[in-house]
Amino acid sequence: HTGEPLVAGDHYVGIDVHRAARIAAAAHGGQVLISARTSALARGDGADANATLRELGAYPLKDLPEPERLFQLVVEGLPASFPPPRVHEKAPAAAGLPDYSLPPADVPCPYKGLVRFEPEDSDLFFGREELVSALVKRLEDSAFLAIVGPSGSGKSSLVRAGVVPELERGEESIRPAIIEPGEHPLQKLARTQDADLVVVDQFEEIFTLCRDERERLSFVDRLLDRAEQDRRVIVVLRADFYGHCASIGRLAAALEDRQALIGPMTEEELRRAIERPAEQAGLVLEPGLAEGILRDIVGEPGALPLLSHSLLETWKRRSGRMLTLLGYVQSGGVRGAVAKTAETVYRELLTPEQKTLARNIFLRLTELGEGTEDTRRRVRVAELMPRRELASDVDEVLHLAPVDRQDERLRRGEVPVHGADPDP
Repeated sequence: HTGEPLVAGDHYVGIDVHRAARIAAAAHGGQVLISARTSALARGDGADANATLRELGAYPLKDLPEPERLFQLVVEGLPASFPPPRVHEKAPAAAGLPDYSLPPADVPCPYKGLVRFEPEDSDLFFGREELVSALVKRLEDSAFLAIVGPSGSGKSSLVRAGVVPELERGEESIRPAIIEPGEHPLQKLARTQDADLVVVDQFEEIFTLCRDERERLSFVDRLLDRAEQDRRVIVVLRADFYGHCASIGRLAAALEDRQALIGPMTEEELRRAIERPAEQAGLVLEPGLAEGILRDIVGEPGALPLLSHSLLETWKRRSGRMLTLLGYVQSGGVRGAVAKTAETVYRELLTPEQKTLARNIFLRLTELGEGTEDTRRRVRVAELMPRRELASDVDEVLHLAPVDRQDERLRRGEVPVHGADPDP
């Protein structure tokens, strides 16, 4: 087989090495089998005119996600007639491949999928340690700090599972509250009177959900008043809404030198985010898995949620305690795991009537941007029901859909608030 092996230590690893081993194990003594990719190369320029390739068909080789088209090399001096390929034989132990047939071990999942990290998840939050320390240091010098970053940069998790717990470790008496503005940000802020640290996540909602300009301005004023009283305030803002802040003079002045722009994680930071949670949970990674994931994600903007979801789906396909390359490939990888999960639910779990309801739900959960990217929109469950008599059908679709914990609360009509009472 011809592919792109990964190097781990002094070994070649990866799904292409695995594929080559399975093809070799399918051959009988004296038989040479090659993959479709290799056959295309073998037929190119410089091919041996005395050798031919005989297509044997597609065979389901052990552990490979799709049947593999096999070709037999026919050349003078080698036998030409063999029984069918040994598709159920195990690859030789010398290939160094893990046993992918083990049942999943009872090990908790250390990855959050599409769910953001919360303060209680700080023991699983890795990769941003240096940045967390730098942000905490800045909060020692200023009571106000804006965390700005593009969608998918992990800024919410950074603050919730990184900065807030680090502040709590340094000041045991600190009283944090995390809110999201929603339609009525002043109501949310009113519940944080006893807090000496207020985090306003999804700060862009003062522009996308709050329709009352006076309430928006009053909310900003009260936040900045707190900061001037040395009660710390952190706002978490999506970068494409940064320009909206210029319309509020006092906010623009505060942002001028009290902001942190969150860039992409380095390769080493991403490696820690992949490997360290697994170590915490007692899992092991197949050699080459981290390298394969890094190859897919490094340089991809806004890919952290996709990384986390692909790791969750890889964990679901674990062999014993091992997260495998095969499981990662079967999950769809960084680029395809979310789409594969959504497509599976949509095609296999929903009836035609439920698919119509699902499309309506997703449209109502989207706030169309004006000069910015579209954003998610939080709604009451009642708004998702086109007709009252469809209430039970909508509820069933919501329970079938893969949702995160925030959406779980949303389904109950709540807006999640850390350190304050939820909406009734």
